[in-house]
Amino acid sequence: MPIEYCDLYDINHNPVGKTVVRGEDPGPNEYYLAVHIWIRNSAGDYLIQKRSPQKSSPNIWAVTGGAVSSGMDGRQTCQQEVLEELGIHLPAEDFHYVALWTTPHVLLEIWHISAEIDLADVTLQLEEVTAVQWVNESTLKQMIADGTFWNNGEGYFEAAQVFNN
Repeated sequence: MPIEYCDLYDINHNPVGKTVVRGEDPGPNEYYLAVHIWIRNSAGDYLIQKRSPQKSSPNIWAVTGGAVSSGMDGRQTCQQEVLEELGIHLPAEDFHYVALWTTPHVLLEIWHISAEIDLADVTLQLEEVTAVQWVNESTLKQMIADGTFWNNGEGYFEAAQVFNN
């Protein structure tokens, strides 16, 4: 697997002019940039994916996402991650930036996109994803409550505007 490089940012989402190998600890007050992509269909259901057993937080359900590689921006990364992990091409201009969520050493851009995706058209990148499904808000809330869906902490779902569309 090729070495992946990432640019580092300050808390205000500004580049600090440093590039590091993905996985290296950033310096004090430095952050990686990553994206979460909330894909919603016309029925109001969300497309979620089950993380591979080889990933951190294995076998947990989450949205599509990933680290922003050096020289790329969030919108480009959204398009790339959906294509890599699900085998689906979605136009970059259809991704809409929603919010920035800060975690220790990661600035997480939250993006939305409306798309009608037939699960039969999905090609999983098995190193990353083992299953996909459409879920309605009620099911998603239950998965969050029972711990089977990735939770980025108190306030994340409000910031992501998942339940107030």
